[in-house]
Amino acid sequence: PILSRLIDSIQTKNNKLNEDNGPEALILTPTRELAIQIKDHLQVCCKYQKIKVKNEFEKKKSLKKVLLIK
Repeated sequence: PILSRLIDSIQTKNNKLNEDNGPEALILTPTRELAIQIKDHLQVCCKYQKIKVKNEFEKKKSLKKVLLIK
């Protein structure tokens, strides 16, 4: 569903995603390895589209701080 929505969004916006508003989608994974696999798969699927795929990893220390605040 995410890829379909992004591709439709590109087609309705003259082949361009809105780069000023930041990410169009966020996928959270429990492990780095799964995040890398998903990124690799999405890059293959988006090869001919104007969609950028990027991984962002949190350090464990900052994740612990977030969990303690909640």
